[in-house]
Amino acid sequence: MSLDIEQSVLKTLPKMQKQVTSLLDALKQDFVVPKSLEAKLIACPVISGRVLQIANSSFYGLSREISSLREATIILGQHTLRSLVYSLAAMDEFKESKQVETEGALNYKMIWQHSLYSACLARVFADYKKLNASDIFTAALFEHFGILILETIESEKIKQAMNLTLETKQPFKSTIQKLTELNYISLSAKALNYWHFPVSVCELIQSVKDDISSSECSDETKIILLANTIASVFLSSPLSHGYSFISKQALDVVESKKDLIRLLEQADILYSQMASNFIG
Repeated sequence: MSLDIEQSVLKTLPKMQKQVTSLLDALKQDFVVPKSLEAKLIACPVISGRVLQIANSSFYGLSREISSLREATIILGQHTLRSLVYSLAAMDEFKESKQVETEGALNYKMIWQHSLYSACLARVFADYKKLNASDIFTAALFEHFGILILETIESEKIKQAMNLTLETKQPFKSTIQKLTELNYISLSAKALNYWHFPVSVCELIQSVKDDISSSECSDETKIILLANTIASVFLSSPLSHGYSFISKQALDVVESKKDLIRLLEQADILYSQMASNFIG
């Protein structure tokens, strides 16, 4: 049954707009002439405007203002630009529920707020550990994406899962799996793979599909788990993995309490700057 639902969901995923698809196809290439890439960005005005805003925030920590899209393509580089464009395009496709608003309807804004805060935490932790911050940010941002795409055909079960979570205090992940027989985080990875997101991002999401507390998991996975747990606590969000505590293995990511406090402050600032550009 779960496999049938999964296949049904993936088949209903919307196609990206033609201009966006053309832009993403260009970004897959090893090298694109900046002038050509700029033209494709201009054809996607909403995305390109947000790209410039984000590029000029503290998100990338650049030393000077970027004044044009061509300059953004050169300074950010194709890999970074690709992750950013993919993220904005996918989020635009799932800004709000396609279902008629009813009592108990899934709160998309809550999910994106949690996801973005978790992603900002993951980014500062990744920078701290000198890891691939772009991929880790994107993976944390879309870890819970499967909830949104699952709602397209299982909206009633998603509502039931949310109510069950509120009543029993069980993690939303567990109640969804109980009612649909699906691990929505695994579905997140498969959906992004369907949209041709970078393989590295899909693999990172897949790595956190289970409640991993083993010291054998990678630093990248530990960072995403830690970021999600902190976001769940700070935002009183149901999107936790069910940890009653932050595992020692995850806390090994940060060397001291002083460092942790500093990184949390950085993530708060980053989130406050990013929220309007990513979520609207």
